[in-house]
Amino acid sequence: MIVPLLWGIHMDPGVWKMPEEFRPGRFLNDAGHFFQPESFLPYQAGERMCVGKDLANIMVVFFVATVVQNFKIEGLESGSVDLSYEWSFLTLPKPQELVFVKL
Repeated sequence: MIVPLLWGIHMDPGVWKMPEEFRPGRFLNDAGHFFQPESFLPYQAGERMCVGKDLANIMVVFFVATVVQNFKIEGLESGSVDLSYEWSFLTLPKPQELVFVKL
């Protein structure tokens, strides 16, 4: 079985403009509508693709929408949030303390 290195695909500067930055707008076209580029493979591809992909996407949207509608999210100390990541077997966001202020 051949499994592509997804980190390499998702962090390729030849494909993504400034791949190390969190830029959700890269998934919007000129009209402001969502689109998924062919080089974005969060659930693998082909026969081994995740069967729960659609359900997972719906659940993530509902969860994030609920949190954003009900809370203001801030960094604990400076009010800013560090969006950089740490290198390991998995690429993970750096640990940080956040404050969720109920709206």
